[in-house]
Amino acid sequence: MRVRLAIPEHIVGPNILEPLLEAATRANQALIQTGQSPTAVEMIQRGVRWKPEPPWGYESIDLGPTMLGRGWADCDDWAPLAAASDRATGRDPQAKAILVRTGPKLWHAIVRHANGSLEDPSKWAGMPSKQGARAPITTPMHDGVAIGVRPYKGLWHSRVDLPWTGSNAAIAGYSVAHSADDALSKAILHALHFGRASGVASKKDLATLGAYGALCDGCDATEIGDLLPKLEVEKSELDLARLSDIIKVMRDPPVGVAGPVTRYDGPAGAAVVVRL
Repeated sequence: MRVRLAIPEHIVGPNILEPLLEAATRANQALIQTGQSPTAVEMIQRGVRWKPEPPWGYESIDLGPTMLGRGWADCDDWAPLAAASDRATGRDPQAKAILVRTGPKLWHAIVRHANGSLEDPSKWAGMPSKQGARAPITTPMHDGVAIGVRPYKGLWHSRVDLPWTGSNAAIAGYSVAHSADDALSKAILHALHFGRASGVASKKDLATLGAYGALCDGCDATEIGDLLPKLEVEKSELDLARLSDIIKVMRDPPVGVAGPVTRYDGPAGAAVVVRL
């Protein structure tokens, strides 16, 4: 699971980035408590090591299952996992992932405990000395729930922005797959898991994104509508017919964009984007 914070770079600082680490900590804690992720200690015992993000890629926060699957992680992955491990095991229910500045635009993530002591889980995982990384941020695609796809080396690269309630930021989930549909479905799952576990997304935004994902997976619109009240969202708040129409567009993304579809020119290239 890969996520970044969609927010303008000029306002980035600990007050902006540490809530993202807290959201990752909560998401990891839920994964640990449900047996979907090892703790930080177990992760190291299973051979996962510290490694910086490759210079040709982008900085993101990855949750426990992604760390385990690829065998490495950097500091903004290790710190939330370690804090989550302390909370889940009862070692320190108030453990918190924080940032220290290591350069003009570089940061290093560590864990602060309730007694004020600091721990650096990246060192446990093999980091030779204190390193720094760029903030895991990107430019917002839109001002609401938004999905985007673009061709990527013979595959499809997808991104989903889920607004962070009470701020001008969004959780950005990413995925790559052989079809636009599959890429979107996986990116939606990443954003939904992060948003639900962390509690930073509104019920309506979660329901909107969840409904779109369910429609993508072939679920019946009537059944989805009947489930909305259980999510404390009224049927009238979501236009399921419009979401169905958007799915048709995104399965065969247009070269020329019009109507609800827009073009997003991000750092990695142009993408077809729709606000849900």
